[in-house]
Amino acid sequence: MYIDGVVMGLGLANTYMDSRGQRPLYCRPKALTPENYLDILRQHIEKNRSCVEVHPFIGVEMLLLEGLVETFPCKK
Repeated sequence: MYIDGVVMGLGLANTYMDSRGQRPLYCRPKALTPENYLDILRQHIEKNRSCVEVHPFIGVEMLLLEGLVETFPCKK
């Protein structure tokens, strides 16, 4: 449930930025499941394990955002 809330917040941030003519944080496809988001988070943590070990208090929110930006970059 917590991840769903984080995803909703990031989606609202993207909508806000779009409404102001700014580039969104990430450009996700229309349909993703909660499992997709968890997979993105897990993969990002695994890929960046050394960073997570150096910064053990980095929030899951930032890790998920970084994973989404990496997975779904916006075209320039």
